[in-house]
Amino acid sequence: MMNRIQVITQKELVAPERLERSIVIVIDVFLATSSIIFLLDKGYGPIYSAENSNEAISYFKKLKQNALLLGEENGKRIEGFDYTDVTNLSHISVQKPVIICSTNGTRAIKLAKYANRLVLSSIINGPTVGGYLRNNMEDRSIVIICSGNAGHFSMEDMVGAGQLIDCLIKLNKYSLSDSSRVAHQLFLQSKEQQYQNLYESETAKLLIKMGYGEEIRYIINHIGKVNVVPMYKQGSIVSVKTEEAF
Repeated sequence: MMNRIQVITQKELVAPERLERSIVIVIDVFLATSSIIFLLDKGYGPIYSAENSNEAISYFKKLKQNALLLGEENGKRIEGFDYTDVTNLSHISVQKPVIICSTNGTRAIKLAKYANRLVLSSIINGPTVGGYLRNNMEDRSIVIICSGNAGHFSMEDMVGAGQLIDCLIKLNKYSLSDSSRVAHQLFLQSKEQQYQNLYESETAKLLIKMGYGEEIRYIINHIGKVNVVPMYKQGSIVSVKTEEAF
């Protein structure tokens, strides 16, 4: 039976109980999953994803370690939290845990945490995630969850989903849902435009207005360049080794 790829266009449409047998990919291009991927790439981890600031503080108290506490709420910094500037992250020699909460991405992660396998992706590591899935995937369906923006569709997340689909269908045969076909076509159009249309997405415009313009540019400049596969394991997010990157 041909494997199927389904795209859920925003986290509010997720039915957690229907994900238990699936391989699930969560995408939040601007900014949560991109931030997590950059953090893992620079040596930070494990990373604990919190639904909100209260849960993040609870994690922080339980860890009793020198962890980074990062977060935003509707694009605004949370009092007492740092907000990671992905443009200035440097490699660290000793792993440092991170607790992160966000408006969209970390909430999507919580909805999907009981999946058979939960992986995080973005346009910066989509080819590497695609290679990992092609080499390690069991005979299960793939569900890609686009985090969206506070209950609304996000173009950049669909482009990220389409990038992943483009990698998966190159060597394998899949049955694509209508939403998967739309995501793939949107990715091909964006790629043809050299991803300049991502700057016009509602989320990008909002974040640029709020002072995150450098981070948006940094993410777009790193499309397909980060060879990290973040996986949710036993309550935290870690980087798993992969033998294939494109």
